[in-house]
Amino acid sequence: MSAEPTRDPSSVPAVTALSQTESPDRLIGAALRQLRLEREMTLQEVAAAQEISVSYSKLCRMETGKSPVKERDLRDLLRHYRAPRERQDMIAGLLREDRRTRGEKTISDLTPQWLERLILLEDSARRITAFERNVVPGLLQTREYARELVHSELKAEGAAHDEVTVDSHVRQRLWRWDSFEQRADCELEVIIGEASLRQLVGGYAVMREQMERLREVATGPRVILRIHPFDGGSLLAPRLPVTHLQFDDGGPQEVVYSETVVKAEYIVSLAHVERTRERLMHAKDGALTRVRSLEMLEHYVEKYQRLMDRSAGES
Repeated sequence: MSAEPTRDPSSVPAVTALSQTESPDRLIGAALRQLRLEREMTLQEVAAAQEISVSYSKLCRMETGKSPVKERDLRDLLRHYRAPRERQDMIAGLLREDRRTRGEKTISDLTPQWLERLILLEDSARRITAFERNVVPGLLQTREYARELVHSELKAEGAAHDEVTVDSHVRQRLWRWDSFEQRADCELEVIIGEASLRQLVGGYAVMREQMERLREVATGPRVILRIHPFDGGSLLAPRLPVTHLQFDDGGPQEVVYSETVVKAEYIVSLAHVERTRERLMHAKDGALTRVRSLEMLEHYVEKYQRLMDRSAGES
């Protein structure tokens, strides 16, 4: 099978990797921005408040993750926004985790709202590049595919996997795509391993619907979707699922993370960010063209339809 790089590597802009605190600072900033917007306050109004000792310019830097958040400023802002206790604890806990893990290669976000903050980060990105080897990425999952995957992974993690919990996870994944669709200024490039097309999740009907969904996305104008094949794909592609976000809002230029159903791992080591970026380029170089990828998706749509028909005939 032939493969095609998406662009000349020389045309890729140089990226300044994150410092050890920029990624979690952007997470905290996104959470603070969400609280402010919920209260329908402008940055000017917050900066002018008597109990707030943070300037307008610093508030801007804090919300974009460009300036570290101090504990006193965080406490004052949370009080000013009248944040619920559970959200105060969540954001304060994230700040403590940030300070505790300074100098480590990754920072884990294990708090209950980790996916909400991840979506906030994606909402402010100008480009999202994702690689997933074994399952369809969360951003592109159908409702039933997501339900089956979330249930099985929560169960395997020993976490609560009752219907209410699973439904909450599934709604957030669907919200993720809806949020992306509402934006016209963000590009999405997804490379998925051929194994994700073969791995049976929830049965033939669920898989056929998921393949149809991928086919629909692959023919759309705003998404580049390509398949990393078994025969011909790069051995240097990432071993684990990884997503690379790029920004142009004055904050950190990029965020690299790997996610599961229960957490996100943010890669903050300079060497690891650069190495992950290189592996993503190898994944792109080893992927099929968009046309060949679409042909493969058509093949799997037809395959699962045949399996459904055969199963129905045997019952």
